[in-house]
Amino acid sequence: RKGRASSRAMGGVFGKEEPTLQTGPPPPPRAEVFSVMRNGHEVLRGMMRDMTEALAQEDDAKALRDFKKLWAEFKRWQAIHARMEDGIPKKVDGFFKVLDKESDGVASSNLLPEAHFTVHASETSVDKALRTGKVAEVREAYTAFSTVNEDHLKAEEDVMMPQVRALREKGVDLRAMLRKDIMPTIKGGEMPFWLGAAMRVLEKHHEGKPRARVFAHAIQAISTEREWVQRHKIIRANLSPEGYATVSSQIDMSLSGGAVA
Repeated sequence: RKGRASSRAMGGVFGKEEPTLQTGPPPPPRAEVFSVMRNGHEVLRGMMRDMTEALAQEDDAKALRDFKKLWAEFKRWQAIHARMEDGIPKKVDGFFKVLDKESDGVASSNLLPEAHFTVHASETSVDKALRTGKVAEVREAYTAFSTVNEDHLKAEEDVMMPQVRALREKGVDLRAMLRKDIMPTIKGGEMPFWLGAAMRVLEKHHEGKPRARVFAHAIQAISTEREWVQRHKIIRANLSPEGYATVSSQIDMSLSGGAVA
């Protein structure tokens, strides 16, 4: 009618059509399976924050006692994560070897495997300081270790993240890669500790990001139905009731597999 422009006509005048409104609930998030490795770094960083806070306590005896417990858990978790990268000789490739095969030796050329020796040497310095029972020495050794370890994590991310994107674009099945070349490095008895600690730390140190949900979703996507029954129990037991409610409201925790990005 005269004096009333249609939406389509107005769109033409202003150079674009009106946006189409989406109806219904948003699609569920896709599982980012490589977050098993990438968010593994956030587990380690969260543990390191807890250790820094423990050593900052004014009561030296309590600082040492709390740090020693956290340090033992951290070392165990980092050793498993490093094995996922290094592999098990003649048994499981590990992520670095996969990167070398798929991306012209990129892990070795960037000295990623060698960095683990540097980190281990710095860990040994912390262990030595702990044996003195002197909190000042432990603080000094741990401060040095924190720098070495963060540098190593960042160096890995600078190499691995662009390569993972390239592998995905190339059509590499990341789910199959994780199942065959990375997850078998976790020994059967280690799963409750490894997965449980990851969920607790990622929920605590979320920094405004859905880290616990992303990690749980990745674990779900790479698990068989039988594996998921046990892993789901571990996830639920190690999240707070509120944390589990949030995660389970975003992904269907009753299933294994699902859409993978």
